[in-house]
Amino acid sequence: MPHDEIEKHEFNLNLPRYIDSQEAEDVQDIGGHLHGGIPTRDIDALGDYWTVSPDLRATLFNANRPGYVDLVVGIAQLKTTIHGHPQLSAFIAGLTAHFAKWRTAAAASLRQLKRDCLPKEVIHEHAERLLAHAEGQPLIDPYAVYQHLMDYWDETMQDDCYLIAADGWVAETHRVIEEVKSGKRKGERRDTGWACDLVPKPLIVARYFAKEQAAIDELNVQLEAITSEMAELLEEYGGEEGVLKDLSSKADAEFAYTQAIVAIWNDEDRPACAAYRTVIDSADGYATHLRTLSDQHHFSALKNPKGKLTLKAVKDRLARLSTGEEYDALADYVSTDKKQKDATKRADELFAAIESIFVNRLSMNPLPESLLDLQATVRFLKLLDQQTVLKTKIKDAEAVLDQLAYDQYPKLTEPEIQTLVVDDKWLTTLATAIQGELDGVSQTLTGRIRLLAERYAEPLPRIVDEVAALAARVDGHLNTMKAKPSLDGCEALPLQRPKLGKAAGR
Repeated sequence: MPHDEIEKHEFNLNLPRYIDSQEAEDVQDIGGHLHGGIPTRDIDALGDYWTVSPDLRATLFNANRPGYVDLVVGIAQLKTTIHGHPQLSAFIAGLTAHFAKWRTAAAASLRQLKRDCLPKEVIHEHAERLLAHAEGQPLIDPYAVYQHLMDYWDETMQDDCYLIAADGWVAETHRVIEEVKSGKRKGERRDTGWACDLVPKPLIVARYFAKEQAAIDELNVQLEAITSEMAELLEEYGGEEGVLKDLSSKADAEFAYTQAIVAIWNDEDRPACAAYRTVIDSADGYATHLRTLSDQHHFSALKNPKGKLTLKAVKDRLARLSTGEEYDALADYVSTDKKQKDATKRADELFAAIESIFVNRLSMNPLPESLLDLQATVRFLKLLDQQTVLKTKIKDAEAVLDQLAYDQYPKLTEPEIQTLVVDDKWLTTLATAIQGELDGVSQTLTGRIRLLAERYAEPLPRIVDEVAALAARVDGHLNTMKAKPSLDGCEALPLQRPKLGKAAGR
């Protein structure tokens, strides 16, 4: 910093005083707004891009009039044209190769880390090397690249280096013990699995068990497809009066299935359906009476430690009695239980007889509208079963993979640990971040040209004419409304949107 610059600020060494953080003003061009065309000076300001990709400018623009150009590709094709241009693609590939050299050198250096190394010196050395490697490269900010390393250092790499400084290249697993934060066991500590800080499980899986992980990923894709189809069914048939309304379990879905069949049955054979409903009501009445009986004091001692009452316990107690109030209550329970089971069996028989008829009709093409709700419930139940099977397969496969990964750690050699940490963990993460910075070159150019093209796409006179035409149409509509006579001498009421019924809502 020149001495006279410091003196101008009264020798105040506060750094922000010497850094201009304001962005250059984006000047609006009146000529461009009035007559169309993108100002040439805005395109010239992107000169660094035309330097590395000299033919790209001619690909994108044609002359309009002195001082202005037109974009010759559609805005929808702008990104594809820029990102796919051979010269710009070659430039990005060159930057990628340039930073690959830094990665190769950094990998060799980081593998030399030893126990008792000094992490602060490690990061200082490699950060300065990366900064020096990035300086002088066109269209990228060296300090943005540098910052990616520093951010990753704070997030992960620093802790890893301190582990290496303490223990060397050692990958040891440990149990993860967490405190229960809610529920009846709140405050207790539980084992939630295992982990390895230096070499996390995903690194082991990716390098040694990629095939097993790919199989699990495929199962998850299938599960996601099933879940998506279930969501679509719920959206279509789960409305206020939909057959799949308020489903939260398989029992709910099975009840919806039963209700769909009963609805069709009632439409086609009301007397037979009424007989079925009578039997169902009878079974429900018996079940209610059984619950009432079980709350009597005679049954309290017969319940198991979980508070459940079994028919065997009632019969065993009844066999030891002959008369009395308790005998009568227990006998009533046994008799009612039989009636309830008989009624339920009869209802099941009636339902099964008609169920197969309606389900077989689902193969009809085209499908009658009356069967749409039934079709939805059948499909939903099938998807639920498939979802359950897939979740079980995924859980079992993940358990096997978890054990394979856990058993792999004791087998790791020091060079293998170095490869996992340096190549697979540190430098892969940094390479992804830096590549994002490089890809941003094309994205920044695309964004700037898109902004300029949209800014000057419509000349102001044309916009004024369109606004005038629209205003004239509005005035015409207003005049028509004023001229319209009222009904029976009263002011016309605004029209209301008709309420949609069930069919319309679907």
